[in-house]
Amino acid sequence: MKKVKKLVSILTVSVFCLMLAACQSNAGVKESDAVVTIESNAAAIEDTTETGKNAEHDMENDSEERITICKMQEMIEEIGLENAIVYGEAGEDVLKDQIVLLCESSSGRYKAYGFISQEYGRDGILIDNIIDGESNHNYFIQKWVYSEEQPTLNESDDFYQVTFTICQDQAEGMKEVLLDTYDTGTMDNTEGWSKMQ
Repeated sequence: MKKVKKLVSILTVSVFCLMLAACQSNAGVKESDAVVTIESNAAAIEDTTETGKNAEHDMENDSEERITICKMQEMIEEIGLENAIVYGEAGEDVLKDQIVLLCESSSGRYKAYGFISQEYGRDGILIDNIIDGESNHNYFIQKWVYSEEQPTLNESDDFYQVTFTICQDQAEGMKEVLLDTYDTGTMDNTEGWSKMQ
């Protein structure tokens, strides 16, 4: 009988030890899972922070929102190209939306207009390629500024090219942009200007 009691005691202690070991093992697994979860969350937070920093950096690099073709067309409807202010007559402070006649070619076939808006400042250039009395609007997402020199549109001997001279940055001064023209009234360039359709 003593042997049975001793065996029961040994078995009880063994079961207790096994249960304790199992509990510690589960705690270790849970602890390990918790460490992995914390590390994953930390990585996710770091990625989000990095993404936020990149977005903030991009916003700093492109802090000004660019004008849209819809805004330019809206201004044309409200103001009308025929009511554009002559270059140099628009005030420096943008108190209301304005369209400025920047220049026109000697033949009158090409006219360039600059847009001034409260939202976007001096952003957006329209070059009208007039064929048989009909306007063909070519919109460009480009900043422009006033300068002492007047912008110009010069037609070359080649019927399909026009040189547009405009100031986009006071420090850089006047810049020439070569534009290719087509019988359809569309215009393109090789200067990296963004054209809106």
